[in-house]
Amino acid sequence: MENKLPKILFISDVNIEKTSGGELLLYRLFKNYPSNKLMVFHLGKTLYSEKKKTLLKGVDYNGFVYPYIKGTRFKFIKTLNFLIRYLYANNALEKKIEKKKLEFKPDLILTVAHGFSWITALKLHEKYQIDIDAIFHDDLFNTIGGGAINLMLKKKIKTIYSLTRNRFVVSENMR
Repeated sequence: MENKLPKILFISDVNIEKTSGGELLLYRLFKNYPSNKLMVFHLGKTLYSEKKKTLLKGVDYNGFVYPYIKGTRFKFIKTLNFLIRYLYANNALEKKIEKKKLEFKPDLILTVAHGFSWITALKLHEKYQIDIDAIFHDDLFNTIGGGAINLMLKKKIKTIYSLTRNRFVVSENMR
């Protein structure tokens, strides 16, 4: 049975770990999945090295911290951090994932449309023609934020939604 399961390249701002919320739902989804068939790329504000006991055993986790400016009480800084995160996910993250991805040879890319790393998942899907599945929030456009690039993000969300083989939707009310 294990041989029939796809090798999954998971790229997300939401990590797979035994904590709470969406991370816990993902942990429960993958806790019995073969560790050699799952590679995780997580983009976040902090790394999870101090929380190793909350991660899936044997899974190759690759965490990246996006650059940000402290002082988020100021609207200008919040907007600037939004743009920094977008640019990092749209450019630098792809290069960091590519080398390991080529070694892993995934059958499927799975992403969560939250934050910005789903943009990298979309770019890798288009570049290498690897099947892509996605998990969306039921209030999708509220989760991607606003700012100057909101319209462009909405277009990209529509693109990834139309290209995915399977779409899963999660809701705040799932408990």
